[in-house]
Amino acid sequence: MMSLIRLYGIWTIIGIVFNSLPNRWNYLSGLLDITNLLWIIIVGSRPGLFFLFSLILTSCFCFFNSKYLLVQKHSFQIQIILLLVSLLVLIFLSFYTLITHKDEFSAYWYPVCFIPYIFSASILALIDKNIESDLTKKIHKNRFLFIFILFSIFILFSWLEWQIFNEPDIFDGYLLPPYARVSLVIGSFLICYCAVLYEGKPPSLVNWLSQESLGIYLLHNYALFLIEILLKKLQTLQFFQLLATMIFNPIAKVIFAVLLSFLISKVLKNYKVGRIMLNSSSK
Repeated sequence: MMSLIRLYGIWTIIGIVFNSLPNRWNYLSGLLDITNLLWIIIVGSRPGLFFLFSLILTSCFCFFNSKYLLVQKHSFQIQIILLLVSLLVLIFLSFYTLITHKDEFSAYWYPVCFIPYIFSASILALIDKNIESDLTKKIHKNRFLFIFILFSIFILFSWLEWQIFNEPDIFDGYLLPPYARVSLVIGSFLICYCAVLYEGKPPSLVNWLSQESLGIYLLHNYALFLIEILLKKLQTLQFFQLLATMIFNPIAKVIFAVLLSFLISKVLKNYKVGRIMLNSSSK
């Protein structure tokens, strides 16, 4: 937890310094406004780094859940009830946005959207250990039927969400609520459950992502900024205008941002300060 808080603090400070470069005093004086300050705290000073704050909150909930709820006699049933309640909250948040046209509570950065994953992860762990109750044993024994049921529920909610919440003008330009969706929780649970059932060695791509994903995530926002600057420079040169338009389309920009973030991350890991910035112990 302390390493996570340190990581959040480091990148919040970096973001504040970065954001203040174009207009230092206006930006810093804006931090005195309580609304701006809360926004800085939640998104870690850069909208692309919103998950760090959410991860700190969910980690606190995970600690409480493991210390006081998972040790109860009927912990599996408790986790199912809490998961269902948290999913109902997600549905409520999406409907609230749909009715009021206020998207703050279903925005991508809203921490409550990630709470259901705490309980889905706990349920997955109990099923994987094949302990606690006859129900978990039955699920594990009839795993293929369980996968089919989960997939059917995922398809059902995906269809319902598309029919009801497909309102980009209401959800800040997104076709659907970014994370306040039941289908995302069910889908992620299904993928993780299938991964748990897999008994072979993880594919090399998975190992690579597990080692490099944090550095890519922390740096991708700044990499996109550098790519945008490069794109503007190229577009001023007549020879490169067509080339820049072809190369730096939205999908290509994301790919280049990931590659650039990866390269910068590898360079930073060669230095002690870089490893601290990326919370990495290896080069």
